[in-house]
Amino acid sequence: MLFFRQRVTAVRLILEGFSTVKAAEVLGICRQSVSTYVKMFNRGGIAELL
Repeated sequence: MLFFRQRVTAVRLILEGFSTVKAAEVLGICRQSVSTYVKMFNRGGIAELL
């Protein structure tokens, strides 16, 4: 569940206007992970982040 929450939060931050780098900083993860989560979301919505 922790990973799902992190993924959803990353996507939410991007949708709110944060840069990939800033969203990664806030979450303490690498920017590539944020990009991956956004791509997953764009491909299949929330269900893809599970």
